[in-house]
Amino acid sequence: MSTAAIAEEAGSGRLADLEIATVEAHALNVPATIEVAGARRDVNLSVCICEIETKGGIRGHGYAAHAMAAVDIALWDIRGKALVQPIWRLMGGARKKVPVYTTFGFAFLDRDQLVEAARLWISRGHSQLKMTVGAEALQRRDTGRTVKSVIEEDARRVLAVREAVGPDVELFIDANCSLDEYHAFQLAQAIAPARIGFFEEPIAEND
Repeated sequence: MSTAAIAEEAGSGRLADLEIATVEAHALNVPATIEVAGARRDVNLSVCICEIETKGGIRGHGYAAHAMAAVDIALWDIRGKALVQPIWRLMGGARKKVPVYTTFGFAFLDRDQLVEAARLWISRGHSQLKMTVGAEALQRRDTGRTVKSVIEEDARRVLAVREAVGPDVELFIDANCSLDEYHAFQLAQAIAPARIGFFEEPIAEND
């Protein structure tokens, strides 16, 4: 919907009220600790916080790991405030419930810890699980690992989890843009017996 259409729907009819006056953004590193299956890892999460204000005084706020997403969320916030409507309704509001998955399979877990973590989440009622693969194979070639060795271990990890959780749990994987096309395809073939639901961000640069 265009800015003019939002202004008309909001009843103001004043396009100038919704023109962007200022944009402020701040990058933050947020310390966090991940504890699972007896393993502990301290990490820094990168976050962008964005505030956009219109000439009419409406302020939209957004935060996300990517600046583009933070701006998008802030603009949706402005639209919701202008129309006095919740964002879920403006986006369609087609479902009363949405399925969720749990990201549990981090690269710093060894194979036994990975299996233990999967079983833990299943015992808590989670039936859709996602694990990371790729382990920054392209980004961290300085570690002495080959991409081939990384995906071979990934395949062993995924298949071990599938064996541990049984056929009814949905499994997903996410490479976080850590592989090239060739190795992503090789990994997908190797784990075909695990019946993965989706392979997120398999290759570099979200290509």
